[in-house]
Amino acid sequence: MPSMLFKKRRKHQSITAYAVEQIEETIFNKKLRPGDKLPSLGELQKLLGTSQGALREALRILREKGLIEVKTGRSGGISVRAVTSSQISDSLALMIRQKQISPKHLLIFRSTLEVSAASLAVIEAKENNIKQLNALKTRAKSHLEKGVVGWDEFYRVENLMHQALVKMTKNPLFESVLLTVYRYYQGYNNELVPKKLKNMKDAYRDWRELLEAMETKQPQQAGRIMSRHLQRFLPTESTGDQMRKIKELFVSQVD
Repeated sequence: MPSMLFKKRRKHQSITAYAVEQIEETIFNKKLRPGDKLPSLGELQKLLGTSQGALREALRILREKGLIEVKTGRSGGISVRAVTSSQISDSLALMIRQKQISPKHLLIFRSTLEVSAASLAVIEAKENNIKQLNALKTRAKSHLEKGVVGWDEFYRVENLMHQALVKMTKNPLFESVLLTVYRYYQGYNNELVPKKLKNMKDAYRDWRELLEAMETKQPQQAGRIMSRHLQRFLPTESTGDQMRKIKELFVSQVD
C-alpha cells in the first residue's frame, strides 16, 4: 500500500475534485501498477479529510475514468485498473452515432492521420498482411463487376481494407481511433460519394496501386495514393475555408 502525502486543498476547490486530483496524483507519481491496492475507504476519508459521500463520488468519477476498480468482499478493496484505449473508442463511437460529428469533420480528421498510417503500414507490413489485402481486393473487384448494384457491398469490403491497413501499423493510437471511425463511417458514404460506377472504379484503382506500393516497399508512394484516395471524398460544393485548405493540402501531397 503506497504512502500517501496529500497537498492542501486549493481555495474554492470542491472536496470531491480535490479527492479525485490527489488520488490520481498518487497513482501516477507513485507509478502504481494495475492491481496495486489503495488505502481503504475509511483510511482515505481520514487522509483526505473528506466526508464519506464526497469520497464515494470521487471514487465513482475515478471508476468512470477507468483508473480504479472497487471490489467488495474479503479480497476486495480499491485497486488500480489497467488503462486501455477502449475509453477513447467508446466516447468517439457515441459521438459518431449521435451525429455530433459531421461527415466533413470525420473526413478532415481522417486526412490528418490516414496518410501517415498508410505509409507506416507499408513499413510494418508482413507477407500475410499483403495476402489479406489482396484477398479483400479480389472481393472488392467481384462487387465492382456488378456495377452500381454492387455499391454497398463494394464499400463494405473497402471499409475492411482500411481496417486491415491501419492494423498493420501496430500503433494502438491509430488503431483505437481510426478503427472506431471506420466502424461507423459506412453510413456516411452516400452523403459524401455520388453513387456512380466511376467512383467505384477510381477507389479500386487506388487500392490496386497502394498494394503495388506495399509490395515494392514504397511508404511515401503509399501515402500519396492514400491522400489521392481521400481527396475523392471531398465534397466538390464545399466552399468553406477549412475545406479549401484541406483540398490544397491533398493536392500538394498528390503532386
